[in-house]
Amino acid sequence: MDKKFIKNNSGFTLLEMMIAVSLFTVVMTISTNMFLQAIDSQARAISSKGIQESLNFSLIIMTNEMSGATVDPRSCDPENCLDSNEYFCVAENGGSLIFKNSNGDCVSYTRVMNANTGANILTISRGGVSGNLTPNNIDISDLNFSSFYTTDLTYPIARATIYLKGQSLSRENYPDTVSLQTTVAVGQQ
Repeated sequence: MDKKFIKNNSGFTLLEMMIAVSLFTVVMTISTNMFLQAIDSQARAISSKGIQESLNFSLIIMTNEMSGATVDPRSCDPENCLDSNEYFCVAENGGSLIFKNSNGDCVSYTRVMNANTGANILTISRGGVSGNLTPNNIDISDLNFSSFYTTDLTYPIARATIYLKGQSLSRENYPDTVSLQTTVAVGQQ
């Protein structure tokens, strides 16, 4: 009996399989890292957008009410009015603003520490009722008000500048900080 061995070249050798698996592993590792970086970048962008939207909302509320300021803010809180003009009173070394709105209500904006989270939040007090302007998951790291009054008899005008800086507390991995500033001007017409 004559046995013939047929050579079958249709399979892979062990070395070829090891090279293929190694290449597949390298490609999958690179792809996974790129995917994770894309997810991380998206989460960072969402975090920054959330901070900016919250701070923008606060600025809109403040500027809308401040644009209707009336004279005599000192009558609201005469003890804390350190730097006052006809319309705005800056108190607590620039960390609080006091004025009378168009309805004659005393309004103040202040940064206070939230006892539960330890974060600084922006609060509003209007007519003796207080509330938060920023959510608890945003830390207001800096709040500064300044005011200026032009004593021009023809057209007296007061302006108040708000500088607001906040950071998200909800994602510790993304401590992005957003800073916003705006100026409001009011005067007699």
